[in-house]
Amino acid sequence: AAYRAYISNKRLKEEQCTLLHKRTSDLITLGQILMKKQQKDTVYVPPTSLAIQMVHQLLFITHSTPRFRKNNVENHSELKYFSNIQTKYANENVKLVSKILEHVVLPGILSNDIHLDPTVVWFES
Repeated sequence: AAYRAYISNKRLKEEQCTLLHKRTSDLITLGQILMKKQQKDTVYVPPTSLAIQMVHQLLFITHSTPRFRKNNVENHSELKYFSNIQTKYANENVKLVSKILEHVVLPGILSNDIHLDPTVVWFES
């Protein structure tokens, strides 16, 4: 049962990562298209709900679940806390975080319209 849970969680994480990469690249492409049609100084600001959803998805992908493991040390067992941080995805995750910050979160924060700022929603909740 533990192995099935591990495999299903791994598949879900991979699917969500692929989906987030696709959404991010689509959003960047949309911003570039709109910038070509409008003025050069215009920056596309994604809707607040989209920004919040993408950040939540990013947190889900980069999250590491902490666990406890029993260790037998000199005839008595103790619980050890550990958390797996997968370093093989670290570079990919850093690039994804920087893309989301640059193209999703920062345009809303730097916008003059308070309704486009995703941090307002986070501060209110």
